Amino acid sequence: MLFNLVLCAWFWVDFGRHTTVYTDRPPRFEETVPVYKFGAQALPPEAEANLMSFRTMLLFQRPTFFAVRQVASALTRRSWDQRIGGISIGAYVLIAATLISFAQWAAFALLLAWVVRLVTGGQPRPIHRPV
Repeated sequence: MLFNLVLCAWFWVDFGRHTTVYTDRPPRFEETVPVYKFGAQALPPEAEANLMSFRTMLLFQRPTFFAVRQVASALTRRSWDQRIGGISIGAYVLIAATLISFAQWAAFALLLAWVVRLVTGGQPRPIHRPV
């Protein structure tokens, strides 16, 4: 859980540092529209490929990101750069993947604690203190 917390903190701080002011407008000739928009801020498309924190987050959260992406595509059927309530669909996918990753690690920790209790017979290990 701690690793996930550090990874997510690094990602969101770096993400926030690299966003730029962006207003929705029709794209110019061959212009790439940002997918991750939060209000008047957006992550430039070239930053998606260049940010180490973004690539690392997608690598470690790939299964979660994939599942959230499938659900978002099934629910909205719109492109990720379109907004719902000031936030783009792509940004909602990032937020959901972050939150679900914490839920997954919490479930894993509970499962691990249950297995440990099962293996040890529910008895806590005695603490050996020097006399």
